[in-house]
Amino acid sequence: MADFCSVVRAINDLVVRIKRLEDSCEIGSTVLRLDYINRMLVNLDVPDDIVNVMSGLYETVVAIEANHSTQARHGYQGQLRHTGVRGRPSFQIPQEQLCFLLDQDFKVSEIGVLLGVGQRTVERRMSAFGLSVSGESF
Repeated sequence: MADFCSVVRAINDLVVRIKRLEDSCEIGSTVLRLDYINRMLVNLDVPDDIVNVMSGLYETVVAIEANHSTQARHGYQGQLRHTGVRGRPSFQIPQEQLCFLLDQDFKVSEIGVLLGVGQRTVERRMSAFGLSVSGESF
């Protein structure tokens, strides 16, 4: 069973880890440590206001982690161009970006995945810019 000194050490360790947090992917370990500290605090005779503050911190970090994982799942998405006419807005894909990806020997389907658009969208933009997979103009 944990004592008050071990809880203080765990909190201090967590504060140091948060200050050194460079990659937002590491937030999962912070959530686990906060959960561990909350469990220790509940089992000890600690004032309720301290438990409530730590629980609030835990809930905040869990919300940040959920937001991060949602953003990570969506990945890169091309910028939308609203023309003011009916229909879906089109994705803006700069010619330089397409040329670079084609020069790096990416397939059209791979470019679509990288840019978060369909293969047909990439093909239409290539056609509009006069580009082909071989790097030569149409």
